[in-house]
Amino acid sequence: MVMAAVWMMAPAPHFEVYSNAGAESTRALASGFERLYAFFARQLGVAPRQGPVRVIGFATEAEFAEFRLKPDTAAFNIGGTGGDYIVMPVGARADLRIPAHEFAHLLIRSTGWKLPPWLAEGIPEVASTLRIGEHGSFVGGESRGRAPLLKSGRLMPLEELLARDAAESPMFYAQSWALTDMLLFSPKYAAGFPAFLAATGSGMSSERALAAVYHTGLEAVAADLRARIAHPIYPVGLAGLAAAGAEIPVREIDGAALIEGLRGTIAFDRGDKAGALAFWKRAIELGTTDAGLCYRYAILADDRAALERTLSLDPGFDDARFKLALLEKNAGHAEEAVAQLRAMREIAPERAFAYWSAMADALLDLGRREEARQAAARASTVASTDAERTRAAELAWIAESELAVVLDKGQARTVRVPLDAAPRNPFIEPGDRARTTEGTLEEVECGDGGLKVKVRAAARLLTLSIPDPSRVQIRNAGGVKFELTCGPQKARRVVVDYSADGVLRGLELR
Repeated sequence: MVMAAVWMMAPAPHFEVYSNAGAESTRALASGFERLYAFFARQLGVAPRQGPVRVIGFATEAEFAEFRLKPDTAAFNIGGTGGDYIVMPVGARADLRIPAHEFAHLLIRSTGWKLPPWLAEGIPEVASTLRIGEHGSFVGGESRGRAPLLKSGRLMPLEELLARDAAESPMFYAQSWALTDMLLFSPKYAAGFPAFLAATGSGMSSERALAAVYHTGLEAVAADLRARIAHPIYPVGLAGLAAAGAEIPVREIDGAALIEGLRGTIAFDRGDKAGALAFWKRAIELGTTDAGLCYRYAILADDRAALERTLSLDPGFDDARFKLALLEKNAGHAEEAVAQLRAMREIAPERAFAYWSAMADALLDLGRREEARQAAARASTVASTDAERTRAAELAWIAESELAVVLDKGQARTVRVPLDAAPRNPFIEPGDRARTTEGTLEEVECGDGGLKVKVRAAARLLTLSIPDPSRVQIRNAGGVKFELTCGPQKARRVVVDYSADGVLRGLELR
């Protein structure tokens, strides 16, 4: 298929619209999507979590057919971290039914709602009835193809519709539309729909949500639905949504990188990672300005240069900046890691623990203990599992302690001790049951059995053996020169550390 060579791009506030259908069609499509955005933001209070959404509009059905995901697909939405796409033929400029349907699907995926299948299909079905004008807009009413089926066919039991996992039959779509339309616009149910949507979006079953929000059972809801279907369903008038088309600039672009990027995204969606890498690499070589594409390629190919390209295109791309921060930290570049973490615009709740623990770890590498302690405390407040809480406590302990050397059965090992702890004698072993006593050094006894020191402590004379002089800590308080000599000693005040079986571990001159 040979496509029109000239591609246009319209950077609208919430969309990047690309089309090979000419400047005016591209601008009109961008204006239409901005109106859709305003409608959904006003009616449902939701918007895509990441933006802008990229819309790719083909001039003809034949051109679109080369990319459609299924033979009967009129349009589709696709994407992931770093970017969402709506792909469609441009069609009639004023017809927003297909764009509205795809945008509704994209919103549902973007919000992370766990909607039951009937509602996940019902909302886009209702959205496809939207008609927007300068002075008035309408939504709802008889859905083409759906209402006649409902009036002539046998309805599914409501329990079956609500519990259905797969959306396959025409009746499922028709009934999902009718029930969603009733909940959205009928006087009895409309006011409670936002609460119902929130309940089902959080994972509550449809039956429980209906009972909790509307205080009614399935039998009553089914009766209301049958009564509504039996009569004409009229559209609901909405306030007008002004067009923004004249304010949206349009410029010509090279469409080659755009098309290669789309091919890569479709390949990835189909599980063809090798194909996705090849197409995305080609798009990058052709000069794509799609930061999301560069990021997805960077993650799949483990390519640092592509991460840096992502941030050059979009400095606010937090996913890329966080990944780069982790790479810097793992490479031993703690200062650069901290700089990348602090440059992030927002700490998403699902990333909060990983963010603060990485920050604490990098600050510890830099010896910035107080900042590290504060970051570890933040990690502790957002930890959600026992493993995360344990890790946060470990980071806090490292920030508040330092390494010390101890002997254990003659072998040296390191332990952590509080920063404000008294100086630690490394020769005191775990089984020593060590004691510390202040007294007067009276004698150093030298013999075949080794050295012994005698210390008068109160009325008691301690005789302490020294099996290995190299394993006695000598501490000279005040910098006074001191050494042990055999025989009686000039009375000196000392502090001795010794084991329960009388082995001298430390001696400090007072």
